[in-house]
Amino acid sequence: MADWFVGLRKAAVDSRPGALEESLIRAEQALGMALPPDLRMFYGQMDGGSFEPDVALYHLWKNTEGVGVVEETRVSIQGLPASGVWRFGLRGGADHLFAAKRAAMGMEGAAEDWVYGRKNTDTGELELFKSLQALLWKLIPPVESEDFGETTYVKAMSVVRAAIAEMDAKKKKAASKAKRASKPAVAAKSKSKAKPKAKPKKPAKKSKR
Repeated sequence: MADWFVGLRKAAVDSRPGALEESLIRAEQALGMALPPDLRMFYGQMDGGSFEPDVALYHLWKNTEGVGVVEETRVSIQGLPASGVWRFGLRGGADHLFAAKRAAMGMEGAAEDWVYGRKNTDTGELELFKSLQALLWKLIPPVESEDFGETTYVKAMSVVRAAIAEMDAKKKKAASKAKRASKPAVAAKSKSKAKPKAKPKKPAKKSKR
């Protein structure tokens, strides 16, 4: 999970469990285009939510609790392309949050590249961002204070695992070195057992005349 998303979850006034993979696929099929990677990751972790000040990210599908991304995307907004756009949230009553293909916005870039932005239908103002993170952090104050939270825990566990792996590697190396050092002594011992030393012969007694 990306660190910025951990902070976003902490900032949520109201958040919901992520949408199932089946639901994400149905949304893409319903609108005939793939979700941008960042937006897909977001909805896989959190199916919409509410944030201060006055920011609402829609459910993926409309339900009794509120509007949905699929249904809102089907309604065009003046000043935005009719296709190649996902509308996923609202700030206040006029700032519509969206993701759009760069080509649909008349911008240079690969066909699969996306930009994120907000379109104010009252003033006509349009603001674009390179990523979902950049857009949301502009609209939602990030949670800076963190006790022993998810991000800290993950980082700490990574350090512990690396230290344990290093210790194991050193133990294996030492054991292998000790094993190699003991082999010559064992071989010499075995050799001495296989060929015992011959007893010295007694000198022959001289015969008396």
